[in-house]
Amino acid sequence: MTEMELCAFFGSENVVPIEPVADYPVENLFKYAYVHCDDCHADGPPDLGTSGAIERYNTRPAEDKLRAEIAALQSRLSNLENGRPMETAPRDGTCILVETKDMFGKYFEIISWNAVANLWVSIVGDCNDYLLRWWPLPGSRVK
Repeated sequence: MTEMELCAFFGSENVVPIEPVADYPVENLFKYAYVHCDDCHADGPPDLGTSGAIERYNTRPAEDKLRAEIAALQSRLSNLENGRPMETAPRDGTCILVETKDMFGKYFEIISWNAVANLWVSIVGDCNDYLLRWWPLPGSRVK
């Protein structure tokens, strides 16, 4: 049998498929299979077959959308925490934030690539320090 998700309301594991009763005397009553939580008594959407009812019960568009958004945010957060390798930095004059290191320690600086001089430059001049990693600036066109 297909594995079922926990109850959407309480997270209960006491979720069971209810088989349709084909020969029930009242028309359309119990004709459909559905999934039922024995703890909170919530029912999933009905379907003509048990496997379809389980599949419909396990399909949760709102939760799936939230999970996708959470994964995207976690990925963005990971990029913010870890930065990007300098080899991937744009060399088109776009300003970026970098973590750099010199004999005094690590610090952050905004730099851009100067194609004429063929080097990274900052507001105060060329940037010959050891560049560790970079991040796009908020609102920049860099993705």
